[in-house]
Amino acid sequence: SPLENPGVITLEDILFFATGCREIPPIGFEVKPSVDFQHSCGAEGGRFPKANTCACSIQLPVAHNTFTQFKDNMEFGIANGGGFGMP
Repeated sequence: SPLENPGVITLEDILFFATGCREIPPIGFEVKPSVDFQHSCGAEGGRFPKANTCACSIQLPVAHNTFTQFKDNMEFGIANGGGFGMP
């Protein structure tokens, strides 16, 4: 778990963040998962990833100057996403 091991985000963590599922359902997803890029920074801070679990989509920020900034903000956003009030 990313909260127990900061800096260690697994594919399962990303899947849960984007879809609300810890594993791919046996019959697949009802909608095709997607990845989009958020180009606007906006007031809510465009440096962290966002997800829509109903649409099985993740929006990745592009407002970083270095890979390290991107990685750190992705890890923070995914680790602190919680997911439906669950740890």
